[in-house]
Amino acid sequence: MKKIKIPQLKFPKDLEKYRSELTDQLLQNPSVQDFLKENNLDENFINDHLLGLMQIEEENQVCLTCPGYAHCKKSPRGLLTTMCEIDGFWEISYKNCEPYEEVKVLLDNYLYYDFDDEWLKTSLDNVSLNFARRKLVTEAINLLKEKTSEGLYVYGAGGVGKSYILAALTNDLIRIYGKKVAFINVRSFIEDCKLSFDMKNVGDYVGERIKELQQVDVLVLDDLGGEKVSEWSTHSVLYDIIEYRARRRLLTLYSSRYSQSQLYGIYGGKNPRTDRFIEQLALTGREIEVRGLDLNK
Repeated sequence: MKKIKIPQLKFPKDLEKYRSELTDQLLQNPSVQDFLKENNLDENFINDHLLGLMQIEEENQVCLTCPGYAHCKKSPRGLLTTMCEIDGFWEISYKNCEPYEEVKVLLDNYLYYDFDDEWLKTSLDNVSLNFARRKLVTEAINLLKEKTSEGLYVYGAGGVGKSYILAALTNDLIRIYGKKVAFINVRSFIEDCKLSFDMKNVGDYVGERIKELQQVDVLVLDDLGGEKVSEWSTHSVLYDIIEYRARRRLLTLYSSRYSQSQLYGIYGGKNPRTDRFIEQLALTGREIEVRGLDLNK
């Protein structure tokens, strides 16, 4: 819709013409139409609140071709500009848009999610199946139905859909059961903890992050083995998290490019500490291999 520019108004008739043209424009704007309809207001309201309705028109213009929450161009995302009445006066306010409402329950229940916003739309019901994925999806559906505390350790080459299917599973765990979930990329998490060493009160920061991941209802450790391995990251961070969750029978899910037996080489070879670490993985995540082509290519 062509935007009307404010003209040089020299005479009263010019002002009336401009107001009439602007009113017609606002009446044709979908955002303004929706606002007037929702609040049972008519054209007389436009005459008295031109500036507010012009702001609604301008700020919601990008919403007329909404690409969905994942690609929302507004800042902050997911908010529509509107007006509300306070003590008899109408003021600019904001409300959640429909695409935001569709994912709000997920955003409220993910402590962290290290995946693309587009994945918030997925569910086990709409995951595309192929032969390689079928076993994992079947196991994920069984876990969802049985509400078991036994997790999954999913391994296979990059790009076969391991993380995507685990995201679909955790989305459903939130939607159906209201679980609190942390979906963590292990490499990013360890790097974040290391960077915090330059901050004050680092012990509190790392300790709080570890405590969050220990206690959350469902934890996904994504791309395990892809981080820069050190004795500190393995035994003072990851082991503490996994062992705590194993003792309390909290659901833990893993994805990795490596089988549990291959992890011995990554985490220091066969020795008592590595043995104990891998044993905890086996206790908390039943191993499933996913084969197939790299779907990202």
